[in-house]
Amino acid sequence: TFALKNDTPSVSFNKVLLIGATFNKDSIMIADTKGSYWPLSNIWRGEGGRVTWERNGIPAATAYATLDKYVIEAKQSGYKAENVTLTYSKYFNTPIKGTLTDQIATKVSGVYDNPQFTSTDLNHNITGFSNQIKYYGGFALEGPKLIGFGTEENKGRMDFFDDKGKLILRSYSKRFGVKEASEINAQQTAVSLYFGKNDSIYHPGVNLRYDIANKELRLVRDAKASAQIAFISSYHRLEANVDAVSWKTTTPVINFEVVSLLKDNTVIFESFNLYEPKRLYKYTAYSDQDPILYLKGYVEGGQTQIPIQDFAGAFNARYDKQAVLSTVFDMVADGFVFYNPETEMITLREKTKLYIEARRKKTDFDRILIKSETKQDNAQLDLTTQELIVTGVKQVTLSDSQKVIMQPAKGFVRVSQNRNMDIDGTILAGNVDFVGKNMHFDYDKFNINMDTVNQMLMYIKDPEGKQPTIDGNVSQVKTPIRDISGTLSIDRPDNKSGREMLKDYPSFTSRGNSYIYYDDKNLYNGAYKRDQFYFKLKPFTFNDLDELTPDLMSFPGTMKTAGIFPDFDQISSLRKDFTLGFERETEANAMPIYAKGKYSGNIQMSGAGLRGTGEISYMTSKFTSQQYEFLPDSTLANCDLFEMKKQTTRPEFPSGYNAKVRMKWLPKADGMHIIMKDTPFTLYDEKIGFKGELLISENGLKANGILNFREAALRSNEFVCLANSF
Repeated sequence: TFALKNDTPSVSFNKVLLIGATFNKDSIMIADTKGSYWPLSNIWRGEGGRVTWERNGIPAATAYATLDKYVIEAKQSGYKAENVTLTYSKYFNTPIKGTLTDQIATKVSGVYDNPQFTSTDLNHNITGFSNQIKYYGGFALEGPKLIGFGTEENKGRMDFFDDKGKLILRSYSKRFGVKEASEINAQQTAVSLYFGKNDSIYHPGVNLRYDIANKELRLVRDAKASAQIAFISSYHRLEANVDAVSWKTTTPVINFEVVSLLKDNTVIFESFNLYEPKRLYKYTAYSDQDPILYLKGYVEGGQTQIPIQDFAGAFNARYDKQAVLSTVFDMVADGFVFYNPETEMITLREKTKLYIEARRKKTDFDRILIKSETKQDNAQLDLTTQELIVTGVKQVTLSDSQKVIMQPAKGFVRVSQNRNMDIDGTILAGNVDFVGKNMHFDYDKFNINMDTVNQMLMYIKDPEGKQPTIDGNVSQVKTPIRDISGTLSIDRPDNKSGREMLKDYPSFTSRGNSYIYYDDKNLYNGAYKRDQFYFKLKPFTFNDLDELTPDLMSFPGTMKTAGIFPDFDQISSLRKDFTLGFERETEANAMPIYAKGKYSGNIQMSGAGLRGTGEISYMTSKFTSQQYEFLPDSTLANCDLFEMKKQTTRPEFPSGYNAKVRMKWLPKADGMHIIMKDTPFTLYDEKIGFKGELLISENGLKANGILNFREAALRSNEFVCLANSF
């Protein structure tokens, strides 16, 4: 219908397909609309109509916008319509209200990014993105892209669930981009990755990507200075200074990693209660103004949020935010504050209060910091056990004041709840090293429970200065204590910082028996087998492992000598050769030896083996020596005296004598070999001389050599010598 009013022409249409087009063949359409066109002003005033996303590949029946009243300037390439109703049955049961814009434009990356619908309501509930994803917030449709959005005060929320319907990730962002059935992306996203009962890994500003089809989640720290915050694990009470966290949600393993080209950069996992004074130096290195000190007033006043301009003014009334931004970003990276650039608000973290009070010695703190250096993933969280397995770890200092350090054998530490840790490897505690497996550090008790210590190595000062030293200070006790279990108390639990110097720490209390073995291959080629020859220690306690002295090397226990002697109670202590052993005298009635003879005299155990000075009686013979070498299968000695008494009953023995002989007793074999040295034996009441070797056994005496008479001599390799004849 044509009309002319006040010399202004117009054309009205009751039902029309409105098309906007350009020479590049792009076009936009409004179907089933009505309105009027004023050619002199190039204005179209319309009402009603339908806009679809067909040029974006979405069927018209699936998604379309219904317009209310709208205005189009014909010379413009686009328009905006308010109070539009979007029908999108895949995601909404009922139409939703919002604003629509459309634009004649070329494709971007192969697709058109118009029409664009933005909802008015910011509280939509959408479950159609995936059967394991729920979204709460504003909704927009930008060309083919699904968008979840919100404001700084009311961000969009996206929740992710596992196959059993358990919440595994909650995320907040001002904008979520959803490629239908493909992936979800969001920037500057606050995330809480849930595991266990109520614990999470949190970060206030990461870039999120979720592969819907493969169920792969990736969280990467934003490059902005305000996002250089560690990932925070409430369960382990650690902050992980890694770049990214990735998780294929169908598996029970979450990976922590560095994404920069410098894959072998050091990654820090630090305790919530770590206090590192050196961290404060950079804030005062070039200025006498201490920002942490300025925060003290806010902490004591209970204020947790500070406008950055107020913080700048606290330094200097003439400062603006630009003057303090670099300092604020340093405090973000060090874990003292969060900072939101959009609201320009600083939020204090618990670490600020800790550092203020620790510096004033008003609170306890710890020194626990785990460094990971590896080209592989720096850590993995096992969701089955909730253990954080940190790799590439050389050592972890548990207490610098008490000198307690963990050194994992294969470079990995298993961290469980509240900084409890398990390693296989070595614990250094003052002047003692514990080497073993299944060593469990309990943070609250501040101790280490050791179930399987293979060896306990001790270091003390050599009072005579003869032993080689370590670092010019202490010397290693050459005999380790083995197969030991017990508890190492690092410090008093409320003194983890070591601010009080307590003399009794670190201390170690053994549990059950432990052992000293002497099966070193360099000692008689390992003749003292540990299953039969050992010293069994009773439970003992060492206090103040920083100050071990020779007099503390005293261990009551039982000596088992593989049948050489009966088991006997003894105290093992430090010997002159810096081994653990003993020296004792036999009882008045002598001691059985090999259950076949008797021994009386001195018994010594040291790095030279089991030795003695004294007398052996076997059958009718007696020997004395300044040094017996006692072995499980033999005794060796150079003897000063050999005497054999005559015995006429079986087994028979003649009388015999020699002042200097070599003796080799093989109690489990053929008997005792007696070899002359410089002078012959005298036998048979000194009537016969003998040069050679005697063999004493339970069957009697045999001889291998030459029997000398006054006018004759006999040679044989097997004389059988009876009491009165041979």
